[in-house]
Amino acid sequence: MNFDNFKALDLTKGPNAFTFSKNGLSFSQTAINSLGRPKFVKLLVNSDEQQIAIQTVDESDKDAIPFYKDSRKNLVVRWNYSGLNSLLSQLMDWNTEENTYKVVGELHAEDNALLFRLKDVDVTKRR
Repeated sequence: MNFDNFKALDLTKGPNAFTFSKNGLSFSQTAINSLGRPKFVKLLVNSDEQQIAIQTVDESDKDAIPFYKDSRKNLVVRWNYSGLNSLLSQLMDWNTEENTYKVVGELHAEDNALLFRLKDVDVTKRR
């Protein structure tokens, strides 16, 4: 068979997003790559505007949180911090027992950050 008219599909391209469920917060491969696969980020919260951001930082930053580990076979970042889970659930009145929430963020390359407007959420009922 001749495959000259076919193009390879890059499955890692998609939105800079996170998914929030009862298993915690998972970042998309695109989000991880957009930030340059940083080892550390800091989490910024704007409760008044219902926004969060992650910004790349050095390990020496007092607010540094481990993010991407080069040793992983898969390009995966999942956070399951109880404080973060409670904050998102309370701030947005999200019920992770019944739903999964997906928020697409925007890259602010000049600040090495992703901004997520939590009001702009896609909700999926859990089965």
